[in-house]
Amino acid sequence: MPNTSNSKMRVARAVLAAGLALAAVGGIHAVAKDSATTPSVLAYRGLGTWVDIYDAALWNDPPAAVQTMQADGVRTIYLQSSNFSHPDIVFPLRMSEFIDAAHGAGMRVVAWYLPSLAHINVDLRKSMAAITFRSVAGSGVDSFALDIESRVVTDPTIRTARLMDLSQRIRDAVGPGYPLGAITPNAVSLAKPTTFWPDFPYASLRQYYDVFLPMCYSGTVATGGQAVHDYAASCADLVRAGVGDPTVPIHQIGGVADNYDAAEIEGFVRAVREYGLMGGSLYDFMTTDDPAAWDLLRTIPANPRESPALPMPVGSPDAVGNIPRVDRSHPKEVFYLAPGGPGAFNLSYQGFDLGSGEVALWVNWQPVKAIGKGPAGKWTRTRTISIADELLLDDAPNSIGFIASGDYPSWSTWGVRGVTLSAG
Repeated sequence: MPNTSNSKMRVARAVLAAGLALAAVGGIHAVAKDSATTPSVLAYRGLGTWVDIYDAALWNDPPAAVQTMQADGVRTIYLQSSNFSHPDIVFPLRMSEFIDAAHGAGMRVVAWYLPSLAHINVDLRKSMAAITFRSVAGSGVDSFALDIESRVVTDPTIRTARLMDLSQRIRDAVGPGYPLGAITPNAVSLAKPTTFWPDFPYASLRQYYDVFLPMCYSGTVATGGQAVHDYAASCADLVRAGVGDPTVPIHQIGGVADNYDAAEIEGFVRAVREYGLMGGSLYDFMTTDDPAAWDLLRTIPANPRESPALPMPVGSPDAVGNIPRVDRSHPKEVFYLAPGGPGAFNLSYQGFDLGSGEVALWVNWQPVKAIGKGPAGKWTRTRTISIADELLLDDAPNSIGFIASGDYPSWSTWGVRGVTLSAG
C-alpha cells in the first residue's frame, strides 16, 4: 500500500523544484517589472525577529513558529536562506512554509544571506536564489538583506571592492524598485582604531540599499539599561553620520536577546523610539524566550522614514506629527532632547487637532500628563506645563516625548510645534 504522506511530499517537492527552476530562469525579470517604482520598505518597519539556518526547532514546524511570533507582536521575520558554505536555499520546503504561513498571518518575510565575498559569482547566485524564490503557493519574500560581516577576505580594501561589486550586481539584477537591506557590522566597533573594517563604505552602499540594519550588539561592553540605551543611540548616530544622512532608514538589531535583562531590553527599545528608527529587533527568536522581553519589544512602532530626524532639539521650529499637508512622518511619537539643569522648568508647546487623552507628555520616560483637547483641525494657542525638578536630570540630556495613542495602520491625526523649555 503506498504511503500517502510520502507521495504528497514527493509531489510537493516536485512542484517546488519546478517553481525554483522557473524562478531561476524568469525571476530576475519578474522582480525588475517594478523598476520605475520607489522601493517599499514596509517590511523593515516595526518589530522584527530573526531565524538562522541553525534554528532547527523553528525549521521543523514553520507554521507553529509563525503563530507564536505573531502572538508576540512580530511584524517581520528575517529568514536566513543560506550562507557562503551551504546550498543556495538550505531548506526550500521549510522556507516555502515560512513564507506562506507568514503571509497568511499578515506578516512579512525578509530573506538574508551571508556572503564570503571571496567568490562573487557564487554570492550573487545565492542572493538571487533567495530573491527569486517562490513558495509552493507562488509567493516570494518581501525583501532581501545582505549580511555584511564575513572576514574570509582578510584585506579590507579588497573586501570593500568585492562588497561594492556584489552590491551593484544585485541592484542591477533586481532594478531600482526592489527593496534591499544592508545588514552592517556594529557601528560602534567599526569606529574603533582596531576595527576589522576601517573606512566602512556606508555612503557608497546607500546607492544600492534602501535600509541599513546595523548589528549594534553591546554585549558585555554596556551593562544596565542606561548604558545599553546610550550604546544603541551612539550606534544610530554613527550610521547616520557614516551614510551622511540623518534620515536614512534604520532597523537596528540590538544584540543577542538572552544576553540582556529586562532593564537592558527596555534601554534598547527606548533608544529605538527616541531616534524614531524604522524598526528594531533582537537576535534571534530562539533566544528571546522571556514574555517580559516581548512586552517591551512590541512597543516599537512601525515608523515610516522620518524627516526631520529624531530626537529633535528643544526649540526646533518644525511642526511634526501626523499632520495633513505638513508632516506625516512622525505618526506615533516625537522626542526632543533638552540640556540638563537644576530646578523645575516650564514646557511650552502648541498642539494640532488634539483629542481628549489622545497625546501624552512623557519626561525621561516618566508620564507627566495627558494633553488636553484642542480645536479640531487647528493649532492650539501656546500652552505651558510645569515640569517638576525630580523628573529632570541636572547633568545629562533630558528626553521629552509626545506620544499619541494611535498605532499602525490606524494612526491618530495630531501634531506639535514650538516646544521650548524655560526655568520655572
